[in-house]
Amino acid sequence: MPWPWFGVAYKHDGLDASISLYRSDFTHTFSSYYDTTTGLTYEYNIGSSSYQGINIATAYALDNYISIYGNYSLQAAHYTSNSSSAYGVATSIGEPRANTPTYLAGVGIEGHYMGTRARLYGNLVGPQYIEASTGAPTSISMPAYATMNFNLAHTFRIHQYGFKNVTFSLSGVNLLNSEASVLEKQFPYINNQPGNYLVAEPMMPRSFFGTVKIVF
Repeated sequence: MPWPWFGVAYKHDGLDASISLYRSDFTHTFSSYYDTTTGLTYEYNIGSSSYQGINIATAYALDNYISIYGNYSLQAAHYTSNSSSAYGVATSIGEPRANTPTYLAGVGIEGHYMGTRARLYGNLVGPQYIEASTGAPTSISMPAYATMNFNLAHTFRIHQYGFKNVTFSLSGVNLLNSEASVLEKQFPYINNQPGNYLVAEPMMPRSFFGTVKIVF
């Protein structure tokens, strides 16, 4: 069952800052089993688990048009019971839950003038444990990775022909073209061969996207 959020916030003379704590407890944790023979994935429940952490965020307005901001969070997720499933998976108290970064951080600068808004920001994703193809926890963790991104948008206010405004925006992802894995999973070798191997999903390469938003 979830714990309520607890936190404090401070705002004064262009400075916004907050700190909060959270915890969520689950009695029937979802997991998945991938059958390497049939290629089918089965969802199942196994054991209880707990997610908890602390978030810190701050922003400061340099003037009426430009502000800087940053955030940092620490989090932990682990099983809180000894359990087993019909797929032969077992969990023990204290074993880590997969795909939960141990920390997250971000920093950026954003500005606005008239109908134009711009933002340049970086994100850092900390190490996270990976799971086996059966959904079983492992002691293997994938390394941290970072991205640098931007967004530029301009809104034209029309107020005629049934339109209220039109916004054109351009976004850039992974500007430094960093190479990293954003998800990993452990698979056993086939044909009863001993050992395991990892399958990874690579980070998106440097990419740019344009969008048009029309408000009627």
